[in-house]
Amino acid sequence: MDMYDLRKAIHYYQTKIQETNDPYYWFFLADAQVRVGLTDEALQTIDNALSFPNPYPSKQELLEMKVKLQHFLSREINQNNPSIVTEKQVDIDGDGIIDNVLLTANKINTKRL
Repeated sequence: MDMYDLRKAIHYYQTKIQETNDPYYWFFLADAQVRVGLTDEALQTIDNALSFPNPYPSKQELLEMKVKLQHFLSREINQNNPSIVTEKQVDIDGDGIIDNVLLTANKINTKRL
């Protein structure tokens, strides 16, 4: 499914939830949100799905989905912090004072959920 179709699906599930509030649609809304990268929204949707006495597909599966998303988000946050790649002590500006030069980089996440 491409992004356009997924966004249509999100709209469809949101409409069905307004009409029926069936737990079935909450799960599929969360799934579509995950697929388009709306992880914060998906976490909220999962919490809503978990509020039902008999959530779909099951409480256990929704909790596993939530843990997976939270783990993914924590990895994303950690990867956005720069890491020191190398450090050199040199006089870079010619003033006769040795400078500490740090080369930092952000890790790029090549794996998706």
